[in-house]
Amino acid sequence: MASGTNAFDVLMRRKSTSGAKRKACGGGKRELKKQKQKQLFLDLGQTDLGQRTCKKCGFLYINGVEADDKEHTRFCKGNKANVHISGWNDERVHMKKGSSRILEVRGNDAASHVKKLLQIKRMIEDALGFIEEEEFLERNHYIYLENDIVVGCACVESVNTAYPFSYDNEIVAIDKSKPMDVHVGISHIWVHSNSRRKGIAKLLLNIVRQKFMYGMTISLAHCAFSQPTKDGVLFGQNYCAPHPMLVYT
Repeated sequence: MASGTNAFDVLMRRKSTSGAKRKACGGGKRELKKQKQKQLFLDLGQTDLGQRTCKKCGFLYINGVEADDKEHTRFCKGNKANVHISGWNDERVHMKKGSSRILEVRGNDAASHVKKLLQIKRMIEDALGFIEEEEFLERNHYIYLENDIVVGCACVESVNTAYPFSYDNEIVAIDKSKPMDVHVGISHIWVHSNSRRKGIAKLLLNIVRQKFMYGMTISLAHCAFSQPTKDGVLFGQNYCAPHPMLVYT
């Protein structure tokens, strides 16, 4: 992993680039803040007036309401920068539920798959910083899709040794005098800003533990994380509990 990269975009204190008060997820659902006054609409014969979900971007909006139409247009235009995977004949599908699925993609897969993987890499880099391409392609990538749109990714690798650590003043101090055996290292985990707080990161890691090693589920005690942020420590400790969170270099 390149130095200076952050392994926990899902935990970063980063505001959505959209700046919108209302957000849409790939599944086309969003929560509307309760208003003290009920908004009324005039039906002047519009045939398409009413609530709808855009099939392209998943945005839920009130069609015929100028503010909603403008917000949808802005969001849909920006959504074109997202990575879409409509379906490959030889997908490694590890989970499928409704409009969601989790795929595994590797650096030695078909060229068309690797092309998509590098597009995902650029999205991760926008949030976490530069990642060496060679190192990135050596890892296994578990990709969460909602309506064929990539909204999450866990980048993992084979790791044999990790260490306990202490965290003070935003500094991770690794105790290398106490090496621990592990089976998998989580190098990066990223979730799209519109899809956070939905348990996607946890679900991705659960699939990693089930599928990374053939014929066995990796225990929480044998998972390790790259050096995390303060929020990353909280996430890792909660995820690994009751086992201690381990860090690898």
